[in-house]
Amino acid sequence: MTPEQKGTRKMTAANYQPRDTKDALRHLQTLVNQYYRAPLTADLLAYNQKQITYLQENVIPYAQQVEHNLQRQQEAQLMMQELQRWQVLRLQGHNVAGKMRHFRFQAATVTKYRTPKPKRQSLPHYHTGPRH
Repeated sequence: MTPEQKGTRKMTAANYQPRDTKDALRHLQTLVNQYYRAPLTADLLAYNQKQITYLQENVIPYAQQVEHNLQRQQEAQLMMQELQRWQVLRLQGHNVAGKMRHFRFQAATVTKYRTPKPKRQSLPHYHTGPRH
């Protein structure tokens, strides 16, 4: 039996239906992180513009009118501005450092590892007096 017959189809970008605006923003963020370092082509610019239009025409109005969620609306606007900024920077020949996180581009952080402290040797417990 194939996955389609079982009713468990793999979700792709073409058939993805978000549950709410946060889900849509997370999905777009995942897609952006897949292509933001790719070589710049006309198709990539068109795809990025399609994402900007989706945010502008679908996600922002839905957050505002249906969910009445000002924070989500602001996050979608921020993401739209970041994608527009990415497009301008790439057209100027610059790369964007880091990756998209929390719906904005953030510089890659270096993971700092803590060195374990040596275990303290505990002193043996000596009994100084007689036991009862």
